[in-house]
Amino acid sequence: GGNGLTKMPGPVSRGSGPKAGGPNVNLDFSKCAVFINDRLYFMSTHIRPVERKDVHFFSIDDQLRYVGFFDDFGPLNLSLTKRFIDLLDGKLRDPALMEKRILFYSHVDPRRRSNAALLIAMYAVVRLGMDFDKAWAPLERYRNQLAAFHDASQYPDPFGLTVRDCLLGFSRAVQLGWFNADAFDVAAYEWHERPENGDWNWIIPNKCLAFSSPGSMPAWDVNQYVAHFKPMGVNCVIRLNKRLYDREGFVRNGFRHEDLIYPDGGNPTMRILMQFLDVIEDPKCVAAVHCKAGLGRTGTLIGIHMMKTHGFSARAAIGWLRLCRPGSVIGPQQQYMESLQGKLANLGANLGTQTPSGCLPPLSARDTNSHGPPTPVLPAQTRSIPRVFKAGQPAVMAK
Repeated sequence: GGNGLTKMPGPVSRGSGPKAGGPNVNLDFSKCAVFINDRLYFMSTHIRPVERKDVHFFSIDDQLRYVGFFDDFGPLNLSLTKRFIDLLDGKLRDPALMEKRILFYSHVDPRRRSNAALLIAMYAVVRLGMDFDKAWAPLERYRNQLAAFHDASQYPDPFGLTVRDCLLGFSRAVQLGWFNADAFDVAAYEWHERPENGDWNWIIPNKCLAFSSPGSMPAWDVNQYVAHFKPMGVNCVIRLNKRLYDREGFVRNGFRHEDLIYPDGGNPTMRILMQFLDVIEDPKCVAAVHCKAGLGRTGTLIGIHMMKTHGFSARAAIGWLRLCRPGSVIGPQQQYMESLQGKLANLGANLGTQTPSGCLPPLSARDTNSHGPPTPVLPAQTRSIPRVFKAGQPAVMAK
């Protein structure tokens, strides 16, 4: 869903990294996370280490920055992840560093530490051939020093998506072939994530992308999307928000177009959820899904498809979604996704309304509104982001 805001630098990008320090008299490798024995380490420090003959230090705190909506500060997106992979590849291959230990460090600020820790663990999955358990193991003893990520809202986020959740989602996506560091196109990602260039991101390559609604300024119009989507193989558009454009612009160009509209900031009714799964599970469907900003409602439904079809937990799905498209899944949409865990196997394609008993609540009068806690409306601003709710606040539905 979406309600208007300009992205702003998150707290993680304010200020500088660790202060310059003197000799590293207290450097203790036993306190570092070890990714390659005698070669690759991670640590956090409030003093910037000084280069030594036997150790090369580097940090990305001031180079790779997250740009947030409200209180969100990470994780760093796939483009920044790829930039980090290239940077560390270069260091591990550099003849001048061959005899040195390489120590990647962050500031002790838990938010910077979380972004950095996730980067090196994702590197371990992609380049060191580690599975999730092996990549997480070096960080396990530091888990209480890592800040939980925050949704793209200004309200408390009790859900607390963790570094571990994001790593689990990333490792599952790599396993499925959704991220290939050698093939990933940084320029294309960074071009099309911008509102003036379409504002879209692939979540499941060649199957499902998320984008913001045509007709919501400063987004593109339908004709621009048609021109770009057709060569990419997209053949279906799913609209989740109120009508801001004429669907005929897609239909007359050969696209299937589905309206599964429900309130901004809310969760789908049972009927809408089942219709979405029916459409997305069609093997011929390559879908572009949007709400207003393409974050809240869009991320929620794509995430549920990932849980049902691709074996993601709710937390792992949200982690992958935010790596692909920062800001995805807002407020109580997170808890809603988790509430469906383990209940999706028999729901969706070719099942109609044959919902197994105990699977999900039956259709009822509640379904004419929305399933789960709705959210009040934030004041309209200049750029779309999803509406969010403050815990305990009475519900006010968008019109």
